[in-house]
Amino acid sequence: MNQLRLFGPFALASVAALAVATVAGYVMLPSETMMPVHWGPDGAADAFWPRNLALLMPPVILAALWLIFALMLKRGGEVDRARQGLRAAFAGIGMLMAVIQIATIAIALGYSVDMVRVITFCVGLLFIGLGNVMPKSQPNSYAGFRLRWTLESPANWVATNRFTGTFMMLGGIVLAIAALFVTEPLWLLTLIVLCTAAPSLAGIVYSYLFARRESAARPL
Repeated sequence: MNQLRLFGPFALASVAALAVATVAGYVMLPSETMMPVHWGPDGAADAFWPRNLALLMPPVILAALWLIFALMLKRGGEVDRARQGLRAAFAGIGMLMAVIQIATIAIALGYSVDMVRVITFCVGLLFIGLGNVMPKSQPNSYAGFRLRWTLESPANWVATNRFTGTFMMLGGIVLAIAALFVTEPLWLLTLIVLCTAAPSLAGIVYSYLFARRESAARPL
């Protein structure tokens, strides 16, 4: 089935890790345990759910994502060109959900875990993975750097996704390193916003300038 092709080796590993962590959470934590499910800008947990609901949240999010991607892939055609990007996104988000689950269980067990640093590091790895896949994508309306200029020109698509993907990988490296050395949660959250926005804005400008050059090079 096309939908099952979402499950590459990394996706299978992330789903397995999430499943094992979830079962372990139900086994190790008493049913009355309140678990953190949200953290404020200061890095402190500011919302808590009962164990049964909290442990279900990451698997439900991942299952909903799989359903959305699976329904998209059923269309075939142009969506098939987005398969590699969708697989990378699913695997990366699966990894993020598994790590969040493990870290949340550790917090509920009494361990000190800086969740903002953990999430920043995982987002950095996610950006590195997605940035690596972007240059390998083909023009489509579902995954990749999709603009009017990139969709109208295969050359623009390739160049812009290569440029933006490289920029995204650099942002991911910055986030991963920052997560290891920066202790202030607000700085880390600011870096996540900057490393998300900068590649997008740079990609838009690059794609526009590439389209201008292409237009100027066409014979009248």
